[in-house]
Amino acid sequence: MNENMTAISRGMFESATSREMSVREAVAMLEECAKFRKFSDKLGAFAKGRDLRSLLTEGLLANNPTAKRDSIDKKVRNWLADRQSSISKTDAIELCFVLGLTLSEADAFVAMVSDEGLHWRNPEELVYIYALDRGMTYTEAKKLYGDIMNRIAIAEDSENVSPDSFTSVIRAEVGQLDSVDELTEYIISAEKRLGKMHNSAYAMFNEMMDHLESPELEDWFETDRKYTCGEIVRYYLHKNELPDVTDKANQNAMSAIQRSIAANWPSESALSRMKNRHVDVNRKVMMLLFLATYDVEEDLDTDEFYDLPDPDSDGDEAFREFYQKMNSMLEYCGFSPIDPRAPFDWMILYCLCGEDIYELDSQLSDFLSDLFRDFGNDLQD
Repeated sequence: MNENMTAISRGMFESATSREMSVREAVAMLEECAKFRKFSDKLGAFAKGRDLRSLLTEGLLANNPTAKRDSIDKKVRNWLADRQSSISKTDAIELCFVLGLTLSEADAFVAMVSDEGLHWRNPEELVYIYALDRGMTYTEAKKLYGDIMNRIAIAEDSENVSPDSFTSVIRAEVGQLDSVDELTEYIISAEKRLGKMHNSAYAMFNEMMDHLESPELEDWFETDRKYTCGEIVRYYLHKNELPDVTDKANQNAMSAIQRSIAANWPSESALSRMKNRHVDVNRKVMMLLFLATYDVEEDLDTDEFYDLPDPDSDGDEAFREFYQKMNSMLEYCGFSPIDPRAPFDWMILYCLCGEDIYELDSQLSDFLSDLFRDFGNDLQD
């Protein structure tokens, strides 16, 4: 358990891992008793005693001078009334400037609202990181990014730099820059080492996908067949246990908890686009694939995350090892650790406490079946 948890988070963690609840009881707690962090709570955690409605409205108007005050004020009121459960990472970064956050505070805020912190290898976010660290405004940061991109576009030839690099190296290098000109030259010269995708997450994603595509898992008699993204989504990521979230009636019928868990659940199309690197790998996909592949018989390249606990270890010891390895995997991939006050993460914690270390996947399937039991025939095919 994270020693820095608040009292509420600690209580949520202990409830999810108590080992005293059936699936039905766990679902009931999730829906009725849990104290999940709302979007207004996340904003409030960084308010520092200020009037958020006024602060956010005036800040957003300053950043977007052509916007109408009524429209901005309505957006802010919706946030504070929890009529919107999340925002894009781009919007979250803008709010870091509006809230006047330090770089470390901004990293924590962005991770809290978008599941991942600031991405040091994304050129655009790297500019915002530089700007936050030096007290620049959001408008100044946007202009700086545009100027740098224009210089890259007209540069005759950028320095030939090896693509092999680590976020920690880039973090250290950027920390030594003293001016906008140095930042500009750095991004131009290091362009080949930067990118908007999470490289470590993508490499691990491919390893897990390669394993799930292997026919030996299901049928020794069809060794030439490879499972498709659609089959992986159905068989291993339990898409068929969820209602069709594109259906308006289902959207209206779902509770806030159900919507939170179903949001961005990987579809065949999403998984295929991640595999072909048309979109970035997301945190929810990595957590689901981690559960689906944890009992692999052969080690993956990143075997430090996959060694099963000793079969003779007690349940609490096995859980602690699972918990630590999943958090290590998330950190390795650039994502935030397990948050017991997030519905999806709470569900994962409960599933990690299953009695049989080889039945984590079944535990998740049972939980989803019970959570969405009222939808019956409206579940995905």
